[in-house]
Amino acid sequence: MLDFVKVWYEKKEGRKETVITVKPKFIVNSRTKDLMVKGGDFYAVWNEKSSLWSTNEQDVSDQVDDMLRELADKLLVKDNEKLAVTWMWDADSGAIDRWHKFVQKQMRDNFVQLDQKVIFANTDVKREDYASKRLPYAIEEGSKDAYEEIISTLYDPEEREKIEWAIGAIISGDAKNIQKFEVLYGDKGTGKGTILDIIDWLFKGYTATFSAKDLGSASNAFALESFKDAPLVAIQGDGDLSRIEDNTKINMIVSHEKMSVNAKYTKIYTTQFNAFLFMGTNKPVKITDAKSGILRRLIDVHPSGRKIPYRKYHQLKNQVKFELGAIAYHCLEVYKELGEDYYEDFVLDLKYEFDRSTEPFAKEYIAEHPSWDSESMEGDNPDAWMILEVATFGTLSKMYKNLKSQLPERAAIANDFGLYSTKELSSWLEAISVLRNIIAHHSRLWNRSLAKQVTNPKGHRDKWLQNPLTENQKKKPYGVISAMIYLCNAVYPDNQIKDKLLALIDNCPNIPYFKYGFVGDWRKEPIWR
Repeated sequence: MLDFVKVWYEKKEGRKETVITVKPKFIVNSRTKDLMVKGGDFYAVWNEKSSLWSTNEQDVSDQVDDMLRELADKLLVKDNEKLAVTWMWDADSGAIDRWHKFVQKQMRDNFVQLDQKVIFANTDVKREDYASKRLPYAIEEGSKDAYEEIISTLYDPEEREKIEWAIGAIISGDAKNIQKFEVLYGDKGTGKGTILDIIDWLFKGYTATFSAKDLGSASNAFALESFKDAPLVAIQGDGDLSRIEDNTKINMIVSHEKMSVNAKYTKIYTTQFNAFLFMGTNKPVKITDAKSGILRRLIDVHPSGRKIPYRKYHQLKNQVKFELGAIAYHCLEVYKELGEDYYEDFVLDLKYEFDRSTEPFAKEYIAEHPSWDSESMEGDNPDAWMILEVATFGTLSKMYKNLKSQLPERAAIANDFGLYSTKELSSWLEAISVLRNIIAHHSRLWNRSLAKQVTNPKGHRDKWLQNPLTENQKKKPYGVISAMIYLCNAVYPDNQIKDKLLALIDNCPNIPYFKYGFVGDWRKEPIWR
């Protein structure tokens, strides 16, 4: 039963017969749970049968007519009585005219933006989810071999991670809190179009295409037309992003600010967009207004330069369409491990951590410097040794990763830990940080495959492992824990971490530790002896 309409009947006695008329009566209800009005017109109605909201106004007519029919069927009509129904479908009845007047003149805007949560085929839906659609596939763990070959060929691990993190953020629902957008660079054939296609398939019905050039034009009154249905994903294919006159609109969309929307055939209304923007271009984005903050919101994704043979490429791409559920599941796991703030400006992270520190020297510095501002790059900033003293491991990991590869200092840091490769140290630090976050949030570690994996170091078999990590062990906690012990040994050879871990394992002998990657004669390995 719809809470904004009541069905009733009245009797009118005539000379020969009595007419019983079943009618709908629309009720002004500011607290209605079944009807939403937007821009002074119908927006959506709740459909109990489908457990979804509908933006098709015909569904109002159908549901009201069902209510009329139900009441008419219950009435006991005598021989001298005639039953008449004021059907919504009957234009001559006047019911549809009264409905339009009711919505446009008597109801006020009360809408909640629909479809701001991704609904899969296996998602349980409530009215409060405000969903009007479902994706045709279920999100679940499974095979994604074609996707793996495509993504690992076209993008190196760090670049691939950016894409999967963004997809996972959208699936989780956190994208509305993240002020980032991604730009995929590369010439034709380097992979950006392929990835944008996969993203479009993953979120079919939740996507929109847009023109960054239109958004960047101050004179385009209908620049937000593409966003009128509040998509969760907005995609621009190949385009020239070097000619953006005004980045105000783009910045407001990315930062999820309230905006006035001027769409054709609709009254101007105010809303906030939760869309995550993906752009493809062969030219760098040219931002002239540094004050907008859009530069720190940009995540650039660069291709590897590797290509897939033409015929095989099309075979793989067609197969990907059958792997969407597994891809979505994987990306969500990547996002969960990396976290919402993974691509935030690490310098601001450092300042935030310094600001909340309980260390006396940090508190003293802040008290003595009134220009200190933890939320911007402006004002007084402490010396590096002070701010690094209170930095978290995750922030330090990102800091090292962001050092330019050609800097001699980056190699020097790796060498201090006895590693010949900066990529080895970077991957180790990231993997340890992810493992730490999983534990800190009391998430499942047992039988878990980790998105961030460690690599076997070159040399140092006497200090590492005689038998290199298998592909399975790289995915499991065993590999990360071994790397952690290696680094701790390099910093402080007399540490007790290994002994404590072994004692913990010995005290819990019934746990199948092979699920963590502890297999074979791992106790005989140099690092565990």
